[in-house]
Amino acid sequence: MAGILQRLVQLGRVHLNDFLAQRWPGASSRPTWDTDFSTQGQTRSDAFDPPPPFEEPAPDSHGLPYSEELARGYRLLDLPFGVPIEQVARRWKAYLKKSHPDLHAKDPAKQTEATVLTQQLNDAYKKIRVAWKQHRR
Repeated sequence: MAGILQRLVQLGRVHLNDFLAQRWPGASSRPTWDTDFSTQGQTRSDAFDPPPPFEEPAPDSHGLPYSEELARGYRLLDLPFGVPIEQVARRWKAYLKKSHPDLHAKDPAKQTEATVLTQQLNDAYKKIRVAWKQHRR
């Protein structure tokens, strides 16, 4: 089941990448997702590739200062950078419900993958929440 889900996610990303390449021809058409399963260990140089358009601050970001670490968290949650914390919390909860380790109690390999993903989601959410708290002060 996880293999099918991974394949669907990859296909969706490919289609999104093709769409973005058609709309913004100067942007790179290769996947640059941190959560891409096939390129997890690879690194890339951002010196020559412009950032994808979805990394621009959302119109309602209220001036949240940009950082690569926060952008990575937003990408992990499949959200544009700077969306309000309420929307981040809803997406985080939805993703946790889908990828909770307890759902894979009978398959240790899938449970390990789910544990790692849950830890990444929790870490991203905590960093974004702290950034919003500091920004609102």
